Amino acid sequence: YYSPNNAIIAIVGNVNFDDVVKLMGRYFEHIPPSKIPPPPVTTAEPEQAGEKRVEVEFDSQPELVIAWHETAGGAVDKEVFDIISYLLSRGRTSRLYKSLVEQKQLVTSIYASSDFGRMPSLFTISASPRAPHTVSEVEQAIYDEIAKLQNEGATDRELTRVRNQLEAEYIRGMQSNMGMAFRLSSMQALTGDWTYIMKLKELRSKVTSDDVKRVLAKYFTEKNRTIATIIKPKDSDAKPATSNIQKMKPAQGVVK
Repeated sequence: YYSPNNAIIAIVGNVNFDDVVKLMGRYFEHIPPSKIPPPPVTTAEPEQAGEKRVEVEFDSQPELVIAWHETAGGAVDKEVFDIISYLLSRGRTSRLYKSLVEQKQLVTSIYASSDFGRMPSLFTISASPRAPHTVSEVEQAIYDEIAKLQNEGATDRELTRVRNQLEAEYIRGMQSNMGMAFRLSSMQALTGDWTYIMKLKELRSKVTSDDVKRVLAKYFTEKNRTIATIIKPKDSDAKPATSNIQKMKPAQGVVK
């Protein structure tokens, strides 16, 4: 499938269109197009039926990652996930930072991320507990903040702050030729429409507090989440450190 008819090229700058066409012809015209179209995706991950947990023993600082299934880039509600990620963890005034880092001092860092891809992906929250607090304490504190946001919604001031952050990132990302080319080509690859980068900006600006509450209630459920933790082995202080592979706790079950 690596052929000119399946390629996406973005050229940005003070260029002449006819010159660019000739340049592309020089490098790609002699390569025959693929006669095999990319096959459509006919399978989909089934809906998760219950909470999943993965625990890894490793001689390092504890870590926590919580993930919920979310929609694909360009799908309904994707822009709401983007707003939620900023409400939770972008900047010192975000909810998780104010609560878990500054007030309760449960973590040294915390970050919420909404992935953007052609296929359905994951909304993740990752956190590094601050000693002597445990991953269990941090996990519950995260759920408490999500429940609070779901019940109360976001304030007008919070939504304005998030929109300003998104607008600033959009402008900064489009200031350089490289940044513009990267974003336009990525949007074309991920959604099939490079102009969606402007549409997404408008969609995000229309997200309301009720949208935030609705998406949290629909997707941020117990059965739709997976929790992964890294914990220190109980005997990590008694035995000398070995290689990373040796310190990993093997998964239970049989792989065929």
